Amino acid sequence: MAVPDREDIHGPWIGAPGMPLDLNGPRGVQFVPLRRTLGGQPLRAWLAAAADLHAGRIAIDDGERSLTYAELWTSACGMAQLIARTTPPGRPVAIILPNVAHYPIAWIGCLLAGRPAALLDSHYPAERNRQCLEDIRPAAIVGRRDDVEAQQLAGELPYLALEAAAGERRVVSPPDQATPDSEPAFIIFTSGSTGRPKGVAISAAAALNRAVTLIDSVHMNPNDVVLSAIPPSALGGIINLLETFLAGATLLKLDLPRTYLSAHEGKAITMLFATPAMLRVITRLDVDGTIRRGLRVVQPVGDSLLLADLRQLRSDMPAGCAVLNAYGSSEALASLQWFLPDPYPLAGPKVASGYPVPGYDCTLLDEHGCAVAVGQAGELVLRSRYMSLGEWREGRLCPGPFRPDRRDRTRSIHWTGDIAVAMPDGLFTVIGRRDRMVKIRGNRIEPAEIEEALLGLPEVVEAAVAARPRDGNPELVAFIVPVRPPTAALRKQISIAVAAALPTYMQPARFVFLTELPLLPGGKVDLAALLRRDV
Repeated sequence: MAVPDREDIHGPWIGAPGMPLDLNGPRGVQFVPLRRTLGGQPLRAWLAAAADLHAGRIAIDDGERSLTYAELWTSACGMAQLIARTTPPGRPVAIILPNVAHYPIAWIGCLLAGRPAALLDSHYPAERNRQCLEDIRPAAIVGRRDDVEAQQLAGELPYLALEAAAGERRVVSPPDQATPDSEPAFIIFTSGSTGRPKGVAISAAAALNRAVTLIDSVHMNPNDVVLSAIPPSALGGIINLLETFLAGATLLKLDLPRTYLSAHEGKAITMLFATPAMLRVITRLDVDGTIRRGLRVVQPVGDSLLLADLRQLRSDMPAGCAVLNAYGSSEALASLQWFLPDPYPLAGPKVASGYPVPGYDCTLLDEHGCAVAVGQAGELVLRSRYMSLGEWREGRLCPGPFRPDRRDRTRSIHWTGDIAVAMPDGLFTVIGRRDRMVKIRGNRIEPAEIEEALLGLPEVVEAAVAARPRDGNPELVAFIVPVRPPTAALRKQISIAVAAALPTYMQPARFVFLTELPLLPGGKVDLAALLRRDV
């Protein structure tokens, strides 16, 4: 949909409600509300304070190695010295590393040296990383000394081996070259609508605001052990590291499917962050429930949470475990969130996304830019000073899909492309992407409704639905991971159950059975890869 030409939008804008961030959540847990104690300080000051306060505690653990706060900070300062000596100020530095404990040494080093950190993953295909590097145009690449592929990608660029930072460990303070928190600090890459990775620049201020909001919501504190199945190259990976570091907690990295849960066996995990698809994988692998036994908060991230997912979560997680649902994007970070009440009172295939968080205003508009009535669907439009800074293309920052707010030029307005409805109290439910909705026989379909019906069947472990053209018309294809190897009887059983649960126009034309659903690097289901399997 084309954004209306008008620069001004006459709401009604809905901001953060007066209710506390921990409503329905972990009330009574002691924690330090950092926004009150360090407000107004730059991110590097927050990190330095946490490193000093929690020096001897374990900051991060990947199952093979761990780093204390002091070790992580000292190594990051050494990396900052190396980067500052090797690269010109302001130029980005690309990081090509696996999801290991040492990854944050590289990007904190970039932050302290005043260079934007372009976050890549050595497990990505070389072609994807090469495309990213074409847009980054970095001054140097940080990788491991034994990573031949990363060195080949570097070509003639300076290649800074992560291990080289050890030679700088006598240095316990960073170089005095940090850029303002309003400037680009991180460049992350999404899949992109064209299939080519798209670089999005995030400021330290925006990342810090989200991390502190999460700390205040989940009451994160030094007693927490946080398991994150989100890659460090994804926005959620950055936020997880920031919030745990600032709260003095311990972050456990999990690189599924390359690292299995046994790497963290016996650790008293209190929080879990993963995409809904990855949560299903973790549940299957954690057969005896040892990982989930002590959980007090679970946050599904990166994709919509279906009602079937919530039901499964409630049965898989310990009694009293709070579920934090949120909506966000690379362009706007997380703008909606709430703790889901138990029992959950609402109907519909998708769980409500939440209320606006501090710093964000929301409204719903039709295709003409006019406000829709309460309870009616419209495009979600956001207003905030914590948006991304834009896209990173051909070595420079380019404008993002935003418009300035004429009332306050520090804020941007973003038409998200997501369709949502709002209740009278300001609770939003994002029902789907405008570009993912399809029309079948004159009826507009949101594939999540079909996925919800499939996941409700006892014969189905995972499911995804996509549309593809067939003879000039869209056709629905369901991709299913069954509980047991598919047989003719199982296929018929599922087909009969779907026919009974859904109207004819919502029934998939074909069912494709798989052993697992392919996932994107960030943990979301890879719909393009699924369609390539449907030949």
